[in-house]
Amino acid sequence: DGSSSCCCWANGENAETLLRLHQRPPESDFDSTHGTHHPTLLSLDKILKKHGRVMVKSYGSTLDSLHQDLTFSVSSDDLLSSAEENLLKVIILGACLGTFWCVTGDVLDSNAVGHLERHLSQMQMTVNTFPNIWARDVGVPNTLSDARNLIQELLCN
Repeated sequence: DGSSSCCCWANGENAETLLRLHQRPPESDFDSTHGTHHPTLLSLDKILKKHGRVMVKSYGSTLDSLHQDLTFSVSSDDLLSSAEENLLKVIILGACLGTFWCVTGDVLDSNAVGHLERHLSQMQMTVNTFPNIWARDVGVPNTLSDARNLIQELLCN
């Protein structure tokens, strides 16, 4: 409900939505002949193929998305180049400045948290104390429908 902080984990499709990668990019990034996105999505794909896994941790303000203090970790032995890091920062900033999402999720059980801890320890990272949520569904909130449902619930009780 947005009343507390958490760590939200997602599969590729939901992560793509959260990062707003599904939205049509500016015309300069869209190649209508091939129907592919350039250079953002291709560059991101190249980064993921090169490094396997990229973890981003924010030490900045959760209230001010323009003042993010981001730390990047990768599962490869290589370091991110400054161009790769800048691209990731632009993607994250774009995701932070967009509209709100409605995320439906579940709290990770102890087995999933253990699995997460093993993966993070390989990258010299630890699981923080926030609840860890697995995003099952990500979509645009339908405030009118949500308000109707809430009123119905209140009237029935």
